[in-house]
Amino acid sequence: MPCVVITDSSSYAARFDMIAAIVGDQMRPPNVYSPKDRQTKQFHCNHSTTSESLQLIKTNCHQVNIYGQSNQKRCYPLLINFGHRCCQISQKDNCETGLTFGMAQCVKLNMSIFNSDDGFRQRNSDILNRDRGAGYWLWKPYTIWHELYVAREGDIIVYSDA
Repeated sequence: MPCVVITDSSSYAARFDMIAAIVGDQMRPPNVYSPKDRQTKQFHCNHSTTSESLQLIKTNCHQVNIYGQSNQKRCYPLLINFGHRCCQISQKDNCETGLTFGMAQCVKLNMSIFNSDDGFRQRNSDILNRDRGAGYWLWKPYTIWHELYVAREGDIIVYSDA
């Protein structure tokens, strides 16, 4: 099962609820870890790791079809982040830091991820057109779900706010 590591201050329940709201019953529950989880209990993405000994084991890369584009490369552990207007410089710095500390790949996302999903864009246009949170942060569960969908067993996905 894929593993999601949340690096912002959102609670496990809030983030998991956001993912569930987007996908309904279509997704098997991932292991989702928040900062509080890492402080209060053993943090593990598989049976052999804890918060004190988390080893980021790099897996082979594979090609995926995601966000309306085919043959996109994904290497794990994967860092994903999102930048819109004001956050693009922070997004670049976020990627550089992640790659320095063991991520195999960083994917910088922006509003163009919705270009190929006309149905989602139309259903949620009132939300996505809001300036606050680049559409009230609706892209967070959307991107996490899409990345989980193409991940393989044992792949690690880290989401970090830019």
